[in-house]
Amino acid sequence: MTMLIGVGCDVIEIVRVQKAIEREAFVERVYAPSEIAYCRSRGKQAAASFAARFAAKEIGRAHVWTPVT
Repeated sequence: MTMLIGVGCDVIEIVRVQKAIEREAFVERVYAPSEIAYCRSRGKQAAASFAARFAAKEIGRAHVWTPVT
């Protein structure tokens, strides 16, 4: 059983993600096809949507790979 030890906030710069999503290889490696379709449908807010999903994936990855002692 996993215990919640603390609460945090993951912050990412939208501009950084905006540059990264210009590379299709990055987009295809990090996001599922349904996520790509949704984020691209957001128009001017696409980069913010990609960034939010990236931040969520990062915190999930950190949680899975961080041992709880």
